[in-house]
Amino acid sequence: MATCVSASSNDNRERLRVVFISTEVAPWSKVGGLADVLASLPTALAARGHTVVTVAPRYLEYPDTTPTGIAVPLDLPPASSTISSGSGSPLKVESTPSKGVTPPHSPRRRRRGRRRRGQEMHRQRELLEQQVRQLALSSTNNNIASNESKASSSLPSRLPSHADLFHTKQGGVERVFVDHPALRTEDIYGGNASGGGSLTYMEAGDLDGLELRYNILCQAAIGAAALMPELQQNSDSDSGSTRGGIVFIANDWPTALQLLRLQYIIKRQRINTDTGHSESDSSPNGDSFSSSFEYSELLTHRLFTAATAMCIHNLAYQGMFPASVFNRLCLPDEALGALDSHSDWKSVLEELETGSTVFSSVVEGDTLAARCLCLPTKPCTCPEDSPLKKQQPLSLKASSQSSTTSPSEENFQQLVGDLNFMRAGLLCADEVITVSPTYAQEIQTQPDMGCGLQDILIKRGVTGIMNGIDTHEWDPASDPLLPKEGRYGIKNMVTGKAVMKKKLQRRLGLEENPDAALVVFVGRLTEQKGLDVLLGAVPTVLAGAPTPAPVRYQLQEQWHLEDLASSKLDQRYLLEKKYKDDKNRLQIAMLGTGESWIQAALKGLELSFQGQAVGVTAFSEELAHWLLAAADYVIVPSRFEPCGLVAQCGVRYGAVPLVAAVGGLKDLVQPGIGYTLRPLRPPGDALSHRADVDGLAELLRRVEMEAGTYTHRSMQRNCMEAELSWKKPAVEWETVIARLSKKHAS
Repeated sequence: MATCVSASSNDNRERLRVVFISTEVAPWSKVGGLADVLASLPTALAARGHTVVTVAPRYLEYPDTTPTGIAVPLDLPPASSTISSGSGSPLKVESTPSKGVTPPHSPRRRRRGRRRRGQEMHRQRELLEQQVRQLALSSTNNNIASNESKASSSLPSRLPSHADLFHTKQGGVERVFVDHPALRTEDIYGGNASGGGSLTYMEAGDLDGLELRYNILCQAAIGAAALMPELQQNSDSDSGSTRGGIVFIANDWPTALQLLRLQYIIKRQRINTDTGHSESDSSPNGDSFSSSFEYSELLTHRLFTAATAMCIHNLAYQGMFPASVFNRLCLPDEALGALDSHSDWKSVLEELETGSTVFSSVVEGDTLAARCLCLPTKPCTCPEDSPLKKQQPLSLKASSQSSTTSPSEENFQQLVGDLNFMRAGLLCADEVITVSPTYAQEIQTQPDMGCGLQDILIKRGVTGIMNGIDTHEWDPASDPLLPKEGRYGIKNMVTGKAVMKKKLQRRLGLEENPDAALVVFVGRLTEQKGLDVLLGAVPTVLAGAPTPAPVRYQLQEQWHLEDLASSKLDQRYLLEKKYKDDKNRLQIAMLGTGESWIQAALKGLELSFQGQAVGVTAFSEELAHWLLAAADYVIVPSRFEPCGLVAQCGVRYGAVPLVAAVGGLKDLVQPGIGYTLRPLRPPGDALSHRADVDGLAELLRRVEMEAGTYTHRSMQRNCMEAELSWKKPAVEWETVIARLSKKHAS
């Protein structure tokens, strides 16, 4: 549980309703820092008296969750259409109609009881999963050659048209998990669902079927917000409550489709319907909705005032898909402009901000999006004066069909641009947020940081809120992953870290030297993290190579140093001592997975400098805690870093941070906390790379001689006293959410 302000400290605070949507949430599923944020930030907001829900996939069997009895209808491609799974066997949507939604407030449902509903649902799921396993086994036997090269072959061949919701409550937060065969997989983005996945967002773009998974997740999140009783209490207009609308927080590109559906389907549907409609007209008295029109009416009524925010955790990963995917997203054709990376984003944003719509008529059908959706198999009524015909979007420029039919999948494949999920989320969100103030500034002012979306970000504006960490989980005084004798606080930091250093050195095969300057790295092994520069600098220092330039020049010109030495005389003494001492005290330990060449380089480094360097190319939460507890320094030389969770955790454990002055790292490392390097240059330029390597090597030489001195101990104490909890960020998030909740209330 995160450290935060009690709700009782401000009884007059307005109670907000917030729904976070994410592909991972710790401890149930985790690949990176996103899972930790979704574990801690909602808890901090709930402790301030707000109703907070998180929605994430149910990848595995989570014993602490129970079925809610809510089955959310899904808007999936028609049964006649196929979805490539990349495994040689197409995915098909079940032709069996959805069983609909069981309203939680129904009197008949209360008579039947939760247990009977849950037992029936489990029997149906067991039968379905048995069929799925048989189909998957048959597909594997018939297509083994192609399946071996595709991580998405685990997707079932037939998909039910509804998703079930599971639930648990933790730390005051309603944790909702979406159960569906497309999500029941042991991987996240191609990695392990319980942590340590080998693929990142960017690499996951090559996996087929991800757009289907995320589409299901986003639709289920919308359904959860509309149907869960926890979010409906005192929320209707006739209750007299002054609370604003529900606020959805989408996290990174996988959840952007939720913003599109809310913008292009639900809110637009309300514009095209009678504004005097009451919920009693759309919510049946029976167990389920008789048609998805009634479900659609309920969504429209309950979520019309909802507001949205897009939270950027890493702009470099944007979710790029081929244009042919659009037909499988079940979105109105007008939504293509937001997704298409080559369309005019200014026109799209103007239409969204003014509330103008492209279609003025509806398409008959019985699906959630039927009123504004043109499927490949359905005619699309498009008036002659429609802006769609005048502007001729890319989807229709490539089409040779008549104006009364929507473009086919072959036509979409002729588009110039790809679909960009992150771009669509930025255009459709009411507000854009990111995880540190400096990163918010960088992505708006530096073209290489803006990743092609800089103009949109400048127009929309970005709010930067520095992430906190769970200071209960990351507490060296009570960390259950550390041995009892190795736990420590500020008062016994020196002895506690000495115990952990000795244990870590013995565990990893490093020389057992209590005076060693132990530098650790924990994270992804990629060039983005500056590993190419780090691997160039470390051998130079470990081999005892002389500095390539006078020390004074290196200190002043190659990197910026926040110096806590008591005097210039002390600085000069330390520098002279280093170059008179022949004994090499530097040790480096690295933990992570990533690019194969970097993993191989780590092994080579370990073989070349046995006892001084070690690289563990695996994922271990326990070892990560050990490394930070034992470390004198934690190094994060990233080329860009939205926040810098590892550096924050290192500071919490008294490991002095050595960081590049970018993003959240620059916000974190203030005078007296650590050292900052000048930002690294992009890879490719040999001269720039050499300069970066020399600068980092000189910093490593500096900390090698400084470890254990008064300066170093002072920095360690400052680190452990730093405020890193979610207390301040939660207040800033609360301000943004409160503003959003009023945005569409009128």
